[in-house]
Amino acid sequence: MDEVKLKYFASVARHLSFTKAAEDLHVVQSTISKQISALEKDLGRPAPVWPAMSTNISSSTARLTSVSAAFTSRLTSACASA
Repeated sequence: MDEVKLKYFASVARHLSFTKAAEDLHVVQSTISKQISALEKDLGRPAPVWPAMSTNISSSTARLTSVSAAFTSRLTSACASA
């Protein structure tokens, strides 16, 4: 698992859309899909945000999104400082 995968996951979870995440990150949708697939492979299971894309976001997904966003922000800051 790396920063890019988490950053892309956080964007998909925030927007609840692969297309909007791709627009937000200035990449094509297939790039988002590949990174999310790689993240799911790393985790050994589907990412928990997908059920929320068709219904209201669950509290566990909201927490995971928040944690992912915070982790990505800290990791980005740490990488910039190095």
